[in-house]
Amino acid sequence: MIACIEGRRNAADLLAHSWHAIAVVRAIYASGASGREETVTP
Repeated sequence: MIACIEGRRNAADLLAHSWHAIAVVRAIYASGASGREETVTP
C-alpha cells in the first residue's frame, strides 16, 4: 500500500515535471520561432 502511494506520487511528480518541461520548450520555441517558417504540432 505504501509503495503504491509512493509510486503514484513519483509518477505524478514526473508527469508534472514533463508538462513543465514541455511548457518551457514551447515558450522558448515560440519566442524564437518568429523568424522561422516551421510548424510545430502540439
